[in-house]
Amino acid sequence: TKTFAAPCPAGAIVTGGGFSPWVVDTYAQHLVILSSVPAKPYLAGEVDKWQIRAKNNSNATYDFSVYAVCAQ
Repeated sequence: TKTFAAPCPAGAIVTGGGFSPWVVDTYAQHLVILSSVPAKPYLAGEVDKWQIRAKNNSNATYDFSVYAVCAQ
């Protein structure tokens, strides 16, 4: 299980986000997204990034992008 994050620029807060696979193929069925949520730095302050927790149930590498929608 690994965690990936897309941060907002300094002074901005996250209003949404998500992830997008680079390729959808037979290996995609082995990628399990455990969570896709807004996150705070060290549980304090403003929500400033979008965070994904994912697990790859295969030995193949799998690429995807994590994105954050931010507002000033």
